[in-house]
Amino acid sequence: MILSTAYGIAVKESDDPYVSTAEIALNGLAEAGIPGRFWVDFFPLLKHVPSWMPGAGFKRKAAYWAKINEEMCEKPYLYVKDQLVSWTTIEFPRFRTDLEFSKAKGTATPSVAATLIESLPDESDPRRAEEDTIAKNVAAVAYAGMFF
Repeated sequence: MILSTAYGIAVKESDDPYVSTAEIALNGLAEAGIPGRFWVDFFPLLKHVPSWMPGAGFKRKAAYWAKINEEMCEKPYLYVKDQLVSWTTIEFPRFRTDLEFSKAKGTATPSVAATLIESLPDESDPRRAEEDTIAKNVAAVAYAGMFF
């Protein structure tokens, strides 16, 4: 239900990739959140050792979880962006060149992400990148909230 609300994506009956990714990400969060789970919790100096070194498995796990978290945030957001109706101007020189006609690129189910994307400033606006990141993270927090 929350995936549909956040992104307008219908969940598959089984083995849904969006749900699987979120479960892995949140299991990683739960494991990393256990105090004393990793040696680096007791010896902070270990955070400076290379990830290939024996005993630095926590760094490899952290890198994997970071990748999964990024995928959990990016994948559904980019799906909505791709599906969202984007309007383009079509010129008809035989008629008037100042007329604008709109053509839909795709469709998107109404959702939190779609609403946030539609309310973003123009591409030329310097705030666009920051607002896009905020919109992506707001939708991701709503999405991750279904597991708590």
